[in-house]
Amino acid sequence: MRGQIEIKGRTVSELLAHRFYQQVCSHLHMFILIGDDQAHKQLPSTLFRRLLQLAISSIDHYEPWDQDSLISVAQHHLDSAQNLPLGDDTLKYPDLQASIPSVAKAMAFIHLSAASYHGHLCPELPLVTPKTFLDFLETFMLLQQQMILQMKNKAQRFNNALGNLTTIFEQHNIHIHQVSILKQEMRDSYKKLSILRQQLEHSKILHKRQLAECRQQESLIRNLTKQWDALRAQHEAFLEQMGKAFLGPLSQLKVTDFEELRSYRAPPESVVQVTNALCDLFHRERGWASAKQLLSTEDFYQELVFFPKEKMTDSEIINLSIALKAPGMSDAALRAVSTPAASLAAWLWAVLRHRLAQHRGLPTGLLLRQVEATLAREQAQLAHYQFQSQEILEHNLALTTQLEGIQASHSHLVESLNWSQSDQYHTWPIKAALLEPMHSWTAELQKLKRQCMTVYGDALLCSAAIVYLGPFPPLRRQELLAKWLAVCKGFQETLGPDDVAQALKQNQKSVITPPKTPLLSTCSPFSLLSLLSSESEQFQWDRDLKPRAKSARLAGLLLRSYTHYFSCRWPLVLDPSKQALNWLNPLPLEHTRYMAPVPTKGRGKGDRSQEKEDKEDEEEEDNNNEKRPKTEEQKAEEKGKEEVVDN
Repeated sequence: MRGQIEIKGRTVSELLAHRFYQQVCSHLHMFILIGDDQAHKQLPSTLFRRLLQLAISSIDHYEPWDQDSLISVAQHHLDSAQNLPLGDDTLKYPDLQASIPSVAKAMAFIHLSAASYHGHLCPELPLVTPKTFLDFLETFMLLQQQMILQMKNKAQRFNNALGNLTTIFEQHNIHIHQVSILKQEMRDSYKKLSILRQQLEHSKILHKRQLAECRQQESLIRNLTKQWDALRAQHEAFLEQMGKAFLGPLSQLKVTDFEELRSYRAPPESVVQVTNALCDLFHRERGWASAKQLLSTEDFYQELVFFPKEKMTDSEIINLSIALKAPGMSDAALRAVSTPAASLAAWLWAVLRHRLAQHRGLPTGLLLRQVEATLAREQAQLAHYQFQSQEILEHNLALTTQLEGIQASHSHLVESLNWSQSDQYHTWPIKAALLEPMHSWTAELQKLKRQCMTVYGDALLCSAAIVYLGPFPPLRRQELLAKWLAVCKGFQETLGPDDVAQALKQNQKSVITPPKTPLLSTCSPFSLLSLLSSESEQFQWDRDLKPRAKSARLAGLLLRSYTHYFSCRWPLVLDPSKQALNWLNPLPLEHTRYMAPVPTKGRGKGDRSQEKEDKEDEEEEDNNNEKRPKTEEQKAEEKGKEEVVDN
């Protein structure tokens, strides 16, 4: 009732203000961030009581992240991040999930050490905050993914190049093998060609020799033919004379003569002698009765005409000669007794003379037969020679055809070999020329495989350099980077700068053995320039007349890192000497879309002053390097803690 009375006693404006106050208290969330030192030193003691009276919600007390909190945040962030595939058939990468504890521990130490160095350098500026650590995490994820992709692409290019070289080697070996085969085939073809030519020449010589023998044989046959013709003409003339001598007495005989002789009952003695000689020739018995029967034979005259005079034996010739030379057998005596008997005796004399003449012409006939046999034999030999000559000629034609085919094949082989050797490809030292790049690319591929095992450590240190090393001078950068490298190798390091124990360790002569199991593997020697840049980019900077000092190049790389585009905070650049324009102009094309165009006003003056400052920076860095002991780098390598950053 009392509250209602109080509400009724208020005005409308007061009621509206009260309702508005209630709405604000129920919906408004106000965060008032007050540090501990501010609460104790600068603010009044009654401030927290008044704030509690105004607030209707709980009060949270925020404290800076310690190492365990940083490790927890890093592990949670890395667990929820999307990772690339671990590797392919060529490159094998360590598992990020298995490396998360080591990465988170190293990140926490790097963040705390950077915060300690920043607090020592400039405690008034919040250069290292939780957002910086979140940027560190994002930068690490971006860089490790970029490094993995770059190594994959580079390995793919190397594998493609090595595959192309292998293909070239195989093609070269195939070409060399083909050339050697062509040479061997050409040698075989030349050898076969020489053999065929020799065979053809030998066959031609045989053919010429055979033709000479044929001509000699033909000449011999011509001579034998002439001799045979002469002997045959002589023999035929002799036979013709004998025939005429035989046919003359035969023509004197008449059929009536035989009838007249048969009419004798008791012929005279001389007639009986003639008929007895006739019976002896016809192999009949002697006597008139037998002779009369012989004379009475039909066609007796034809038998006389075709009497086989050549078949008469020597005894028959002798008996006939004796009978014809007997007394009373002369032609006159017989004609005186009987003319038919004289004609028949004349025929007997013709037979005897024919046979005797034939006997005298026997050597000529024998010689004629010998000449005929020799002529036939020589003609057969000539035919054999001609047949052999024809065979040799056909063999020569076959050899000529085969030789032409082999010559065409040989010419084709020579043309193919000349075409294969036209550009002297087979004599190029292609293996020697490509052996060096093949070895270098293989070495680069092996180097990439080693870098794959250190990709997370390298990406972690590069990310830390990009996020934390910007505000520091070169010496502090080297000092911090050396500490981070030592932590990755497993050493226990202090967070703050200017550590006396660290200086004592550097002056120790004993070699400090690094732990067997490093926290994170890193490449050795470690170089930010080689990891964040490339040789081609460095050459381009040389052509663009960028500063050559390593500290300036490192500062330019930290400034130009594309990871700033994904950062939670805008980068703060203090550039009194205007060197940033030289590094930021021009940016790579793929990065210019994230930034506004760089102003070009006053660039000429800035460039001239910048060259002077670059020279001073280089001289100062060289002087600092000369003042260092020569054994400092050697000690750093032996201790495994301080490696030269800008190799």
